[in-house]
Amino acid sequence: MVEAAGAFAGQHILITGATGGVGSIIAAKMAREGCRITAVSRREDRLGDLKEWVEKLGGKCNTIPRDLADENCYDEIIAEARDTFGFVDAAFWVAARFNPGPFAECDPEEISRTIKLNLISAISLTRAILPEMLERGNGKICAVSSLAGLIPVPYFDIYSSTKAGLMGFFRALAREIKGSGVTVTCVAPRTVYTEIINRLKNLYKRLGWPIDSPEKVAEEIVRATALGKEFVPLGGIEKLAPCLLYIIPGIIEQFADSVKEEMSVFFDRKTDV
Repeated sequence: MVEAAGAFAGQHILITGATGGVGSIIAAKMAREGCRITAVSRREDRLGDLKEWVEKLGGKCNTIPRDLADENCYDEIIAEARDTFGFVDAAFWVAARFNPGPFAECDPEEISRTIKLNLISAISLTRAILPEMLERGNGKICAVSSLAGLIPVPYFDIYSSTKAGLMGFFRALAREIKGSGVTVTCVAPRTVYTEIINRLKNLYKRLGWPIDSPEKVAEEIVRATALGKEFVPLGGIEKLAPCLLYIIPGIIEQFADSVKEEMSVFFDRKTDV
């Protein structure tokens, strides 16, 4: 990650989903560069541990326990971040909710929470922070999407749709503000090994899907943001997905059909996954 070394040194960094696997590692990387970190998570019990870790690594940390499914908290988060550490230099929207299963059985409240957390929070926080970045003529925002937003996966309906929306919004915004001095980056990882994915690991093994480490993904996210990249898909052959979608449109249908039966069997099981 040579190109990104020192890119954020001493800056104020805002991270949502900061206590998760990827978010906490981004926080640690920034701490090593002496950054002031505003960490947002609904897991208040873990924020204290994150703060201690960040400060041991040489950074400063302010924690904000908030549930990003609450649409009333976005302006409050930006205001508290600014009041504590001044202007936000870079923001990483990492928070996400992942609840796969048959769509016909999805709880309507769960659908609403997922849309708010995965999509609305990132758009709304960007709206709250962007004007002052544009006024200053510098700043970086990164939204973590997913290749599931580019390649819709059966039984991941809500997750795929929110990640597709995130991807569309941030890629459009990047072009809208190009040349302003502010960069907007959208990174789309493939599967990342986290607590949530742990309960699906047997399914992923049967499908032969690779699972990347949070460390590897966090490194790529920080690098892409430092370089001001607009859109970065991660993975191996998955990196070719944007091209393949245009060259061979039917490949998506083939993929969906190939995994549907295995996923149907998995999610129809009555035992705990």
